[in-house]
Amino acid sequence: MKNKIQNLKNLLETIKENIAEINYQNTVVDDSQLSRLLDRISKDSNFMLIGVIPSINVSGSMDQFKFSETNVLFVLKKTDSSAHDHDSFLDIMNDTGNVMDKVMGVMSELATNGDCFYLNTLKPQFHSVEPVWLKNGCNGWMLTYTNQ
Repeated sequence: MKNKIQNLKNLLETIKENIAEINYQNTVVDDSQLSRLLDRISKDSNFMLIGVIPSINVSGSMDQFKFSETNVLFVLKKTDSSAHDHDSFLDIMNDTGNVMDKVMGVMSELATNGDCFYLNTLKPQFHSVEPVWLKNGCNGWMLTYTNQ
């Protein structure tokens, strides 16, 4: 569990440095803190990369245990839903999806070339990417992955 939060913050910064579209990044503890953060953010902060401090599962016996982390990253865009019809909403989902693809590409590169300790045990078979709709005025995608 050593340095998990700092490792996550470093990962987010590295991703942001590698993807020009991302101009805001932050780390939150849980969904309630994410909601508060998103309420305060302006549309000027688009696109946003938000990392949630991982939940950690411990397995094994007292003398031999393993950690498994469930990690969540969001790529979001603050939008005014009243200013968009369905087609422009789908364009927003497409745009944020393209940024999420880039995020996953950077993560994959970091995991395979060994440049990021935090990702060196990334298990891509555990990835899921789900749409986020009107989360405190934001739309985009949520990536969930596990590493041990």
